[in-house]
Amino acid sequence: MRLRRNGDNVLAAELGRQPATRLLFYSSMRLVWPGDRYLAGYVDALQRGWSPDNLRQSAAQEELAKIARDAHAFLAQKLIAREPARRSHFLTAR
Repeated sequence: MRLRRNGDNVLAAELGRQPATRLLFYSSMRLVWPGDRYLAGYVDALQRGWSPDNLRQSAAQEELAKIARDAHAFLAQKLIAREPARRSHFLTAR
């Protein structure tokens, strides 16, 4: 039997069964302030390979070390109010 492809699904008629279906999962994302209730999820993501800085491989391990040393201080540092960006920050001098 010669198989032909239609996208990623093998044509069902040639196999004599139902075509494979792709399940698409849509989820919404909500931005939250750093807090105690989210810290365990952040730690889990760091341990599974996510990094807050994709240019430095050691960034995830540094974050984990800070959390292990003092989780409350880590969260407080993340909550420091930053000055809102102004248009002048994005302009370059000529």
